[in-house]
Amino acid sequence: MKRFSIFVSIFVGCLVGCGSHKRPGSHNMVSFKPQKGEIVFDVGFPGNHKHADVYYHLPDSTEYFYFGNTVTNKAINIFTFDNKLKWSIPLNEVLKNCDAIDNFGIIDPDTVLVLSQYSNLLFWVNSKGECYNKVWLDTVVINEKGDFFEFSSSIYQTFVVDRSTLFLAGAWKLNENYAPEKGSKDYLLSWFNKGMRKAAQVLQVKIKGTEIRGYTYGAYGLYDAIVTNNHSMVSDPPYMAFGGNKYFKTSVASDKIFEINPVDMKIIGKHQVLSDETKIGCSPYDCSPDLEGKKSGFSDWVATSMRITGNINRIMYDPFRKFYYVSVYYAVPKETPDEENGSIRDWSLLVYDTAFNKISETKFKGRQYSCGHQVVCRKGLLISTTFLDREDYDSKKTTFKLFKIES
Repeated sequence: MKRFSIFVSIFVGCLVGCGSHKRPGSHNMVSFKPQKGEIVFDVGFPGNHKHADVYYHLPDSTEYFYFGNTVTNKAINIFTFDNKLKWSIPLNEVLKNCDAIDNFGIIDPDTVLVLSQYSNLLFWVNSKGECYNKVWLDTVVINEKGDFFEFSSSIYQTFVVDRSTLFLAGAWKLNENYAPEKGSKDYLLSWFNKGMRKAAQVLQVKIKGTEIRGYTYGAYGLYDAIVTNNHSMVSDPPYMAFGGNKYFKTSVASDKIFEINPVDMKIIGKHQVLSDETKIGCSPYDCSPDLEGKKSGFSDWVATSMRITGNINRIMYDPFRKFYYVSVYYAVPKETPDEENGSIRDWSLLVYDTAFNKISETKFKGRQYSCGHQVVCRKGLLISTTFLDREDYDSKKTTFKLFKIES
């Protein structure tokens, strides 16, 4: 089955410039100061931001950075901040049991959770790459349509939360269990692999040791909050984030961050994102022409919503400074050439306090710093500078600029 998925590569364009952006009357109380040189990790394979993050090793919360390549090298490499390889975990055994890997998260080197692509399999892997537990997620979703969904992890890398919870997004899939009448609305929505209320399908998996002990499934209200009529739909990757004991969901069709109750998945708050630099959000896709048998405009809508429209790309929580960081792509004209839109557009990093009051906005140039790949750490914020057309590009290295955060 072919799944519609959008991954934002860390291999973004090159620099035009960056720095604290201030406007008269704005509240720029937080600034990002670039430090000398670059932080380099000899990962040994081409990187992808979906498979890179930081975790804190108990009992002393030592900070480690991990990077994974699930296609060629088929391994997860874990480093110290000063580029010393601490562990290398092979993924060959996992890939013998599934066609591809969607994502993974690390609780500790002997408890690595790996989610398959397409097959809804969840694996437990130790530091030697041995699979010691496997669960088919369809069997734990007690829902009349539970096996109609293909689960994937957030592009925000929110995979393992507080060492005990997974948040997975579900996209409606056509399989032997569900075959709507050809030409019906359900068929069209499924064919687009989005499905009615796709924006809201969330599986919360509570994990204790190697046993799944509970779940929550729902958040249907989010779809209704974004889509205004039953002939519309949105086309989103799983935009989810968790931080500061709050759970969030966003859509490229909206200028709002939706705060979700992680217990029942209902909306408990809406936070509008206002940028000094760009308009955010777009209208949902209208399925009416498709339902009437006319030529679909879906491809054009995807190009507009994903590559041209200003949109919320990423939400991160900084536990050390108690801030939320929201990265926002700038809108560009529809006639903008492909090499100047998409993931190399200029962008802003907006800073919010824990009550979601906007504190500051900093402008970055997309041809040097990646809007889609940032890592919060004790020393500040790491922003990827890895891109294919830099003169010293090395496919086996991943590079970052460290920004000291001053407030």
